[in-house]
Amino acid sequence: MNDPRKLRKDVSYGEFEDDELVAALGLAAYHRQALDKAKQREDDMQERLERTEQWISCVDAREGVKLQADQVERAEARVREIAGWRYATEKDTHPAEGVQVRLYTRLDYSEQQCLHWCEMNAPAMIERRLKKDFDKVAVSLGAPVQETENPRVFIARDISQYMPVNEPDGDYCQGEDEPMV
Repeated sequence: MNDPRKLRKDVSYGEFEDDELVAALGLAAYHRQALDKAKQREDDMQERLERTEQWISCVDAREGVKLQADQVERAEARVREIAGWRYATEKDTHPAEGVQVRLYTRLDYSEQQCLHWCEMNAPAMIERRLKKDFDKVAVSLGAPVQETENPRVFIARDISQYMPVNEPDGDYCQGEDEPMV
């Protein structure tokens, strides 16, 4: 079939020779067949590719990257755990170079209770968006809120100065000698 949009001359379509539906079906059949051949070629190529040394090396490298990413995640979690513990016990916000504990203030309150408080003490706050502006001024206005500090540990992107001279022994990220925060 050279041009799938035209009816084949060597095939009889019976009473539907000029019918567009038959032509459209012929086009669909042609493209289905071409798709099946393309899929088969792709499968054959994939199968051949997966048997090559390069593919096997690539799969091994991907597994190595995943393993190292998991190790980084666990090591950084341990740094955060220790830095959080040190902040909790010593209030040290810079426990090591490249590690910083930042404090974020959060207000805990009942929205209904504060809405009632605003009706009595700060009606302008109700007209504006309560949540947006209320958190900024609630403490100074004496609203019924409780401030809590939420420490978050940040690790600098470059911590190469801590690179061990020798490869660490075992899995040093598993220590449980210090309590979690």
